Amino acid sequence: LDEYDVFENEVVQYVVNFKWNTFVKRRFLWDFALTVLLFILYIAHSILFDDYATDGGHLTSFGMLLMTLCFLLSCYFLYHELCQILEAFKGGLHSLYENYFNDMWNMIHLSTNVLIVATLIEQTKLLSNKMENTQHTIVLSSIIPPLLATELMFYLSGIRRTGPLIRMIIKIIKGIDGVLIILALMVVSFAGSYTIQFQKNRPSEYDGYPASLMTSFGHLFGNYDVDTINLSSVPRLSKFQLSVFLVFVVIVVLNLLIALMGNIYSEVQANAKAESAFGIAKLVVEYEGLMSPETKKQHQDEWFPVWLYIVKKDVEEDSGDEIKMLRKEVHDLN
Repeated sequence: LDEYDVFENEVVQYVVNFKWNTFVKRRFLWDFALTVLLFILYIAHSILFDDYATDGGHLTSFGMLLMTLCFLLSCYFLYHELCQILEAFKGGLHSLYENYFNDMWNMIHLSTNVLIVATLIEQTKLLSNKMENTQHTIVLSSIIPPLLATELMFYLSGIRRTGPLIRMIIKIIKGIDGVLIILALMVVSFAGSYTIQFQKNRPSEYDGYPASLMTSFGHLFGNYDVDTINLSSVPRLSKFQLSVFLVFVVIVVLNLLIALMGNIYSEVQANAKAESAFGIAKLVVEYEGLMSPETKKQHQDEWFPVWLYIVKKDVEEDSGDEIKMLRKEVHDLN
């Protein structure tokens, strides 16, 4: 998987597709369905927790069922991650880092399910005392749904219709990191400048550094008020800085960002087959690593054949024209 160019080879693409269709796709879709179920159940549980924690009746019983199902599903996925960690650790610490912790998706899977289990344990204690969510559990419960949505994106990457889009998003994020750093630097620096200039008169938009940071971020989308800028200790300087920000960041940097995204999109489209094979190959390696040696041995001939025979129809570009000409000749003879 370290050599991306390998996946441009037609033979490698056939091997990847064979393994995917033979034994990976079925298990992958099963895990996808369970993740969707966990996503729905956990959101329902988080929204209803305060109600059923203090109810003490049938609603509490329903809530306990939701918590139990969420806990069991998270443990199932944590078991998957533990199997991958143990498999990667066979090659030592370096192998563990390279083959597991260096993968963004693995970290998302692990952190999401660990957070779910930890949150459910804390909420179980609250439920036993008929207490509502604390500030701590509210924060954890708010972080988990976006993480679960990201997990769903992982499974969408293995579906033909949405897979190319997910891989394109990942490519774009990796390709524009330099521009994002420049944008972040400009927003952070201008927010500091505005905080200094509004220390005497403090409108809500610039009341301290956090508020100035959010307002400066809003400038990226043209969200600013000239009347508020006039409340600055140095209005002319504030307006000048706002003009510089709009020209340099909004016009120059954001257009550069759009151009880079268009270029990455063209590159991905040009290597669509290789991109698809690469994404599916990562899934094949992950699910193959979850198999026990006994399972591999049991399905050795079916899933891991020594030879793979592929029948490919070879059609010349002008064969369609030749067929039409033959048909015309036959028609003329009749």
